[in-house]
Amino acid sequence: MDADNGRPDRPPQPDRPAQPHRPDRLRGLVRLAFGNPVSLGYLALVIAAVAFAVVDELAVHHPDASFSGV
Repeated sequence: MDADNGRPDRPPQPDRPAQPHRPDRLRGLVRLAFGNPVSLGYLALVIAAVAFAVVDELAVHHPDASFSGV
C-alpha cells in the first residue's frame, strides 16, 4: 500500500499520448454515421435537399423568392 493515499502501489505506467481514445472516437462516429442504413438514408436525404436548393438558387430564374432554401 502507498502510505500517502492508502491505495495499492501501481506499476509505473508508460508515457501515453494526451488523448489516447481520439482515433477510437472518430472511428466510432464514422461507423455510426456511415455504417447504419438509417443514417445513410438520412444523409442521402439531406444531401439531396441541399443539392436541390443550390441548383434552384443558381440555375433557375424566379420572378420572386423561392422557398426551396427553407
